Amino acid sequence: MLNMAVSEESIVQGGRSETGRLSQYGIPTSADMPREPESVLVEVPDPNGPFGATGLGEHPTLPTAPAILNAIHDATGAWADQVPATPERVWGAMGGRP
Repeated sequence: MLNMAVSEESIVQGGRSETGRLSQYGIPTSADMPREPESVLVEVPDPNGPFGATGLGEHPTLPTAPAILNAIHDATGAWADQVPATPERVWGAMGGRP
């Protein structure tokens, strides 16, 4: 979801994709990460899941984009109201002030 918040954008106009190639899509790479990711295991069994299991997939990452937009607001005082929060959009939300 980091990518959704700051880089990925698929532009559709009139029902047609204007993002013609994946090279224009802005998929982040490992070079875009500030440091090595850290995994934290939390072992709290879910009483409703099979064998105590919980959901998998992207569900835990859903708050990532709003958290990044809130961090941008905390740092700049401006609300980026559209994702991805590109530097141009953040600068526009700041009213062009440094």
